[in-house]
Amino acid sequence: MDRRWERLHVAEQGQGPPVLLVHGQPGVGADWDLVADRLARDHRVLVPDRPGYGASTPEPLGMAENSELLAELLVAKGSAPATVVGHSYGGGVSVLLAHRHPELVRGLVLVGSVGNEASVNGFDHVLALPVLGEVLSALGLMTVGRVLPRLRPFANLLPDTAATRLRASLPDPRYAAGVSRQGLRVYRAFVAEQRSLIAEVGDVERA
Repeated sequence: MDRRWERLHVAEQGQGPPVLLVHGQPGVGADWDLVADRLARDHRVLVPDRPGYGASTPEPLGMAENSELLAELLVAKGSAPATVVGHSYGGGVSVLLAHRHPELVRGLVLVGSVGNEASVNGFDHVLALPVLGEVLSALGLMTVGRVLPRLRPFANLLPDTAATRLRASLPDPRYAAGVSRQGLRVYRAFVAEQRSLIAEVGDVERA
């Protein structure tokens, strides 16, 4: 039997009703740390790095394949049925998990989630293109991980209102650092998932 779930890095904490937190694109399980710490007071919380990200070793997978892998994880951990919380791309994965394996999902929480064709815009289609999409994805990830964080100190030089706006527009430092640390790996995962997003968003909408 192929125990693919064993190649997922999964942070676990707490006791009680199970909750599965599914991060977005790009991202890592640690993006949920503040949420997980609060939930763990009275829940059992599972937070995986999805395939292609963080410390998980499987190569990037499509949305349906992600959902199947998470289904295997819930069963293996004896954590079903769980409340499944999905952010962005991870929300689409969570919808497919609930649709394909309703017996494993007690509740579904979607945060800024992919959900239908309208949630995918023209730029998403451009990012899925060969060559051009790959170049733009690389530039975007480099900007998020390395360029934008360097603007944060300049907020101290601005008037209060402008400084607040600048800080609010910049990525969270921990998120930016996570993107930067993953380097080429996060780029490969992002590009693969962007293409699967375009190919599978219709399945998410039907689900």
